[in-house]
Amino acid sequence: MFNFVDLVTKYSQTDISAISFIEDGYYDYEKDGEYVPPRYLEFEVYPAALVPLGRDEMVRADGGFYSYDTRKLYCYVKLNKGDTVIATNKNEVQTVYYVSSEMDYSDYDHGLYIYVLERAENKDADDSRD
Repeated sequence: MFNFVDLVTKYSQTDISAISFIEDGYYDYEKDGEYVPPRYLEFEVYPAALVPLGRDEMVRADGGFYSYDTRKLYCYVKLNKGDTVIATNKNEVQTVYYVSSEMDYSDYDHGLYIYVLERAENKDADDSRD
């Protein structure tokens, strides 16, 4: 087993936060049908290294291709498919992604999660990956 914490920390070049869905919105009929909005949890993800996919990683398992905006996120926080990830660079420019899949590297470092992130602007273009 390896420990990649130092390596992930070294390549933590952007501030990463995540928004994780907790509960659906609903109508509370005990309160005259008042709408209760969905609940989310926002938190910082550190250490977290956001890196572009390598050329050989650009092909999807289903035979399609990732876009050049697709990234990998190395971190030690459990995220769920569909969670929102916000990357803020040193110039305070934010890029919003969503978790499209998880890669299992637990054989190498227990607790290390590697996620494939898609740009949020591209989410509506292909909803067939759910």
